[in-house]
Amino acid sequence: MSTFFREISIRRQLPIALVAGILVLWATALPAQAQRWSQRVEVLKPIEEDGPAYALLDSLVLAFESASDTVTVRREPGDSTQSLRELEDDLYEAGLGLVSATHVFIQYEFAVVEDDFIETIEELHFIYRSPNANEEDISIFTVRTDNPIARDVLMNGGLPRRENLNTIDTFASLLSFPRLAEAGDAVVVSLNNQTIRENFGERREDLASRLVDLVYDDAMPVITRTRKPRN
Repeated sequence: MSTFFREISIRRQLPIALVAGILVLWATALPAQAQRWSQRVEVLKPIEEDGPAYALLDSLVLAFESASDTVTVRREPGDSTQSLRELEDDLYEAGLGLVSATHVFIQYEFAVVEDDFIETIEELHFIYRSPNANEEDISIFTVRTDNPIARDVLMNGGLPRRENLNTIDTFASLLSFPRLAEAGDAVVVSLNNQTIRENFGERREDLASRLVDLVYDDAMPVITRTRKPRN
C-alpha cells in the first residue's frame, strides 16, 4: 500500500474532489509528528454490476432476507427503523427493489491509536440515482456496521482472489479507502459532516508526502474494521 500512496503525486489520476477531500483531511488534522487524532470522511461510490460494491449489496440483501422476520432497517440515516418487508413494499411502489441501488455513500472514520492507523467503515447508505439529472436521488436503505448481519457480511464475506481462488478479499478490504482511491471512481463528499466545496487538486504532492510521513514512513500497521458492537 505504501507504493500506491507514493505514486499519487506522479500519476495524477484521482478525481479532484477525492484528492481535495483527503488533502483537507490530513493537511488540517496533522501535527508535526504523528499523534492520536481522528477524522471522518464520506465517499460516494458508483455501484457497477460486476464490481465489489454490487457484490456487497447483493450479499447484504440475501443475508437480510434470510433473517427477514427479525431484521429492521433504516431508509435514510436519520429515519426510524422499519421492517424489511415494509421497506420492500415502499420501494416496490417506486418501481425499485433492495438491489436497485446505483451508488453507495460510505462513511469512514480514520484514527491513529498508539502505533496503529485504524480505518473504520461506519455506515453504508445505498441510493438510486436516475440517469435523468433533474430527478432527486432515492434512498434504498442505510445500515450501520455495528449491525451484526452487516458486520458479518463485511468482515467474512467477499470475492475470490484472482491469483488464488481458495482465498477471498473481504468486502471490508475491497471497500477500504486506499482501494477506492486507487480505483479512481469514488468522490469524497464530506469531511467531519461538512460538505467538500473547494478545489485543492493542485496540492496533490503535499497530500502524498503527508500520507507517507504519517503512516507509511513510520511503518504504522493499517487496520480496516467495522463499528464496535453496541453494548
